[in-house]
Amino acid sequence: MTDVGRQPQTRATPANAVDAVIDRYLLALAAGEETTDRPIEEQFVAVAGEFATTRRIEYGAWREVGVPPRVLKKAGIPPRASQQRRHS
Repeated sequence: MTDVGRQPQTRATPANAVDAVIDRYLLALAAGEETTDRPIEEQFVAVAGEFATTRRIEYGAWREVGVPPRVLKKAGIPPRASQQRRHS
C-alpha cells in the first residue's frame, strides 16, 4: 500500500547543509536582520566561495540579493574588473 500524500524522506547531505546555510543567510538579509558578527554570517562566509564556484554565481548576482561587499571579500568571491569599478 502506498502513502499517496506522504512526503518523500530526504537524507541530510553536505550539499543540503550548504544550501540551508545559504538560504538562512539570504533570508536574514531579506528580512533586514543584522548579520554582522553573527554565526550565520560566519557560516555563510565558510561555504559561499565554493558554493559560488560550483554553481557559477558571480559577485554581481550576490550583490543584487544584498550580500555586502565585505562579506563577499571574506568569502573569497572577488568582483570582476568591470564590477569592481561599480561596487567599490
